[in-house]
Amino acid sequence: MCHMRDKSMTASPRIPAAQPTIADRKRQLVREEISAVAMRLFLERGFDQVTVEQIAADAGLSRTTFFRYFPTKEDVVLFHGERFGPQVLDSLCARPDAESAWEAFARAIEDALTAAGIPRDGLPVVAIVCGNPQIHARNLEKQRDWRPLFASEVTRRLALAGDEADDTRAHALTAAAFACLEVAFDAWTESDGKRDLLELLHHAMDTVLPVTGRSGTS
Repeated sequence: MCHMRDKSMTASPRIPAAQPTIADRKRQLVREEISAVAMRLFLERGFDQVTVEQIAADAGLSRTTFFRYFPTKEDVVLFHGERFGPQVLDSLCARPDAESAWEAFARAIEDALTAAGIPRDGLPVVAIVCGNPQIHARNLEKQRDWRPLFASEVTRRLALAGDEADDTRAHALTAAAFACLEVAFDAWTESDGKRDLLELLHHAMDTVLPVTGRSGTS
C-alpha cells in the first residue's frame, strides 16, 4: 500500500478532544497495569482458566477494587481496543480529499493498526477476541457503536466524489470496512500470525472495492 501523501490536498479538520484530568490519567494507568497483569495470566493459563480473583491478587488489588476499573474480565481484553475506532477516525480525517472514501478508510485502518503496534505485537489480544464468542460479540457491538462517529466524514467524502451521500450509505461503508478488518483478523489468527495482517487487510478491502470506490488500496 502506498504511503505517499500529497500535502497540497486538504483534509477535514477535527476539534481537538478535551485534555484528560490528572484523575483520568491515574485511572488510565491503573487500568493499563491491570490489563498487563491479566494478559500475562491469560497467555500463561488460557482466558477461561483465569478468574477475576486471580487477576486482582496478581495486580495487588482486592476483588472490589478490580471492579472499580473493569466490570468483567472480558472488559480487560476489550480495553485494548477502546481507542481504536477514534484513532481510525483521526487517521481518516487526515487523509487527502483526493482519495475515495473507501481508499481513505483502508489507509486509515492501516495507519491506526500500525500506530497501535497491532501487526507487531497484537496477536495475543486479537486471538482472544476472535476465539471467545462472548468477547467477539461485544467487540462487534462496539464497532456498530462507532458508525455514527464516522458518518459526517464518510458522507463528506462521498459527496466530494459526486456519489450519493447520506447516513445510510456512510454507515454501510463503515460497517463494510470494519467487516474487512474482522476477516483479516480471523485469517491472521488462524495462521498463528504467519500471514501478514496488513496484506490480509488489503486483500479483503480490495475484494469489496468494486462496489465501494474507484481506487485500489495496494
